[in-house]
Amino acid sequence: ASHAAAVVAARGVTNAEGSNTAPTSHSADKSDIGDTMSSIENSLLQTREDLSSSLPPIRARGVIRLRTIGHDLTIQSQKCLVITEDDSSHLRQLLELAIVALKDEESYVYLAAIQAIVALADSCPGVVLPILL
Repeated sequence: ASHAAAVVAARGVTNAEGSNTAPTSHSADKSDIGDTMSSIENSLLQTREDLSSSLPPIRARGVIRLRTIGHDLTIQSQKCLVITEDDSSHLRQLLELAIVALKDEESYVYLAAIQAIVALADSCPGVVLPILL
């Protein structure tokens, strides 16, 4: 429910450049993430910018993007049957950003962060659980 609330809150939000980049409720669209390191890095950069926004809907969008990037990274790794060091590094960065989002004062942001952490831990426990424990 909190993920849905965050998606609704982020719907129609524009970034500083004025473009509408609201996330979807699932990660079927690969145009945001792609298979290249540069697109992952760009997505991480945009996520960091969103999470540092003063507007709660944009912060919620950043948390949703965390979950989407993590999901796409693990799907990509599962296709290769191994998690690369780059993927592991990106997952650690995603987890760190989600942990920071736990401190947000808006409930739909920090509840979405909890769901992002759970999703990351569920999809890649070998990388995430040692950090959390």
